[in-house]
Amino acid sequence: MSDKEELKKEIEETVRQMIAPIIEKTMREVEKQLRSVSLRIDLSKEELEEMEPSSIVLRDIANVLKESIKRGLRERGEAQIDELILKMPENKASSIMKSLANEDRIKLLKILYKNPMSFSELKESLNLESSSMSYNLRQLLSAGLITHDETEMRYKISNRGKMLLRLLALINETLGGEVYE
Repeated sequence: MSDKEELKKEIEETVRQMIAPIIEKTMREVEKQLRSVSLRIDLSKEELEEMEPSSIVLRDIANVLKESIKRGLRERGEAQIDELILKMPENKASSIMKSLANEDRIKLLKILYKNPMSFSELKESLNLESSSMSYNLRQLLSAGLITHDETEMRYKISNRGKMLLRLLALINETLGGEVYE
């Protein structure tokens, strides 16, 4: 091995040794702060798997976040779900369910799930009258399931709308597509 190569390896090792304690200290600090911070991340499992941080530090931080979230879910788990259920305002839950209890609105959400669209594009896709389309869009907007971009004049599904549509698909799958009255 040449002197240059040996020197290069020595420098690399020295830099690694210098950076290691900094990374370790940073990670401890991040973990400490995560214990006192509540964090909500709306990512599907597929989106999370697609994320591959390029640097080691970012990957480590992502792993710490994942572990912290998993630990928090385990610790709070059922008790938190029970609390959410008991504190859920019935009128709001009923309002959200009513906004979804319409085939045209579900079709609208499904259409907007992948692509924002204008009023006329939506109207053409669903073959609805303007008044019916306006009414259904107002219902979805008031429930916070879609948004309207005034600059582009396009409707877009909100994160809340995506989550509810996914939940509805899971409920449908769980019940085997059967209708219970």
